[in-house]
Amino acid sequence: MSKIDKKDAKSINVKQVVSYLNHSFAKMAEDVFASRAAVRGTPLYDFQVKHCYFVDEIERGPTYMLPKVISKANDNIAAIKEWEKEQGE
Repeated sequence: MSKIDKKDAKSINVKQVVSYLNHSFAKMAEDVFASRAAVRGTPLYDFQVKHCYFVDEIERGPTYMLPKVISKANDNIAAIKEWEKEQGE
């Protein structure tokens, strides 16, 4: 991998990434869960708690961990769609 292809963790705009992740999470949660409330113990609540921990780690964690945590946050968002598919079966 060339130096240009490799994304440097220091060049990641944390504020922009968090904004994108929050928007993506809200959109996916709205599409899948519609108007259901996030009550403790429900799948929506569990997804929201995980998302909040990822955002906190992105904002306050070490910069060298950013790519990994961002990937995990995206996986959490994708897991909402997977959960919906499992419920439909």
